[in-house]
Amino acid sequence: MVNKVVFSALIPVFLSILSFGLKATGKIPQYQNLQQMRELVFIEPMNAIQKLESLRENLELSNRKTQALWHLLYVQALNNSYHFDEYEKTLKNALTLISGDVDLEVKSLLMTYQGISLHRKGEFQESINVLRDAAAVGQEAGSDFAYVLAQVELTYALSLAEQLEFAMLEVQKAYIVASKLNNDFLSGLLEEVNATLMGYRDEYDGSIESYLSAANYYAKVDYPYYLGESAYGIASTYRYAGELEKAHFWYDRYLKYVDSFNSTYTYFFYNYGKAMTYAAQGNCTYALNSITAAISVVQFKDYKAELYKQLSRCLGKYKDFVGAEAALDQAKIIYQEIPELNGTSWSVEVEMVEAELLAYRGEFDKAYERIRSYYEQLNEIKRKSMTKRLDKLKIAIQAERQNMEMNLFDSKARLYQAEMESQLRKNQVQKMWLMAAVLCILLMIAFGLYQLTISKKLKRLSITDELTGLKNRRFIFDTIKQVLEGRPAHIETHSVLLMDLDCLKQINDSYGHHIGDTAIKEVARLGLSILREGDVFARIGGDEFMILLSRVTSNNQAPMIAGRLLEQISDAKISTDTGNQINLSVSIGVAHMTRDLDSPTSIYSRADQALYQAKRDGKGRVSVW
Repeated sequence: MVNKVVFSALIPVFLSILSFGLKATGKIPQYQNLQQMRELVFIEPMNAIQKLESLRENLELSNRKTQALWHLLYVQALNNSYHFDEYEKTLKNALTLISGDVDLEVKSLLMTYQGISLHRKGEFQESINVLRDAAAVGQEAGSDFAYVLAQVELTYALSLAEQLEFAMLEVQKAYIVASKLNNDFLSGLLEEVNATLMGYRDEYDGSIESYLSAANYYAKVDYPYYLGESAYGIASTYRYAGELEKAHFWYDRYLKYVDSFNSTYTYFFYNYGKAMTYAAQGNCTYALNSITAAISVVQFKDYKAELYKQLSRCLGKYKDFVGAEAALDQAKIIYQEIPELNGTSWSVEVEMVEAELLAYRGEFDKAYERIRSYYEQLNEIKRKSMTKRLDKLKIAIQAERQNMEMNLFDSKARLYQAEMESQLRKNQVQKMWLMAAVLCILLMIAFGLYQLTISKKLKRLSITDELTGLKNRRFIFDTIKQVLEGRPAHIETHSVLLMDLDCLKQINDSYGHHIGDTAIKEVARLGLSILREGDVFARIGGDEFMILLSRVTSNNQAPMIAGRLLEQISDAKISTDTGNQINLSVSIGVAHMTRDLDSPTSIYSRADQALYQAKRDGKGRVSVW
């Protein structure tokens, strides 16, 4: 019995000696030693992961404060090397440690990474709430670094939720604090988030400049993850600006920065960027390969919705309407699963994709109505957004006014200073109301100008061929109708050319649809270089063009113009992907307008008969009706 008591008493002593021995050999994580790794998780995250792993086995022997710091460092290293699956698991464990005896700076930083996790999942409002709390804890801890980091991520989350005005207010708070720190990393973060905000406002040149500035700051501290992020931002901005070759260059540079992490997610972001860029170039062959590679990743549903929309566009272009509809349905499902994205410009873009599919089917009237619906919804989103922002501004002003009135009431007890303070506060309130009124007027003017711009854009889209920039079938037929309804003498000064690109199907089948598109655009370019001011040049079908010639003074003039077109195009060549040269050839039918014509269809029929004769005679020639 005595032996058992003695043995029981010796157990704590034995454990204390064991713990001391392990600490002496470095097997148990110690707070001060972990502090020395805070830079390593940014510079060499993979090396940091290995060192932290070596301490995991005896982590439970450390106190709660040390365990929380270990989890923070591990979360940062995983984040900075794109290992997001393990990041989520570790973060979940870390959040159980942030109560009680924990360094408040560590708590703030872990909450910030929780906010990052939430906005990656598309849970923007929850992310915003968590990040506001993280910034408050950072202030309470007296850690300017933690506060600024939380504010930067809060700004980014607000921008993702399309709350740009409030994002700009939050980033200003971060700038004020960061300006005192002289910290290259935080300066880089602020430049990067400023670049993001400028990109949302379509200020692409300024956005690129800020991203490059961020990259310079990150290069000073040699943080590869953030160098990659800045390169990705530059690439995406060039894509939005339409400078697509530069976008490809920077996406490839992004991969060079982060390729050593060997993470599925680096390749997801790379393929996503490349896919969206190829799609913007009209190169669906390469876009489909990148889309397929990216869609296999489980996370980032909001990004995948964009990929499904591009997949739908490309499949529609290749007439695979079943696949196109299925891809678009996947995008719709994702938007339904992420409530924050419902009713945003991203979700309503589904209407535009549906319009494009209708156009590919030749259902142009339905496509036009769908485009109209898209822009109406987009305008409504902008209008509601402005209304909400004005309401919030009014509430903020009213709250400020109430606070001032309370302060004024209290100050009346302070002898002669009461009147001076009262007048000062009244002046401030009046200024704020005046500023609010001016802001309301400016927003109303901006909204009116925006609606006017959208209206003009909608009208241009309804009469323009997307691939070539020429007028479309609707426009040229309406123009011919106007000519026929004019003076009889005026009718006979017009002729119609109907031009068909020979062997387009053979080009598509042999070299791909993107080469066929290049041939169509080249014919359009050459035609515009020959035709006169006042002539109307339109693409009315896949390989069919129509030209309305005005100021025709003789029966020979229209055939002569057609002959010049034929000669110019026959001399042209385009290159394939392998460097081969393809000769272009067109057949042209000519028909003169006469007073007995009663509709655009009748003159089209005459020109079509002449075109048929030209093709029957061997193609590559002109025939007159």
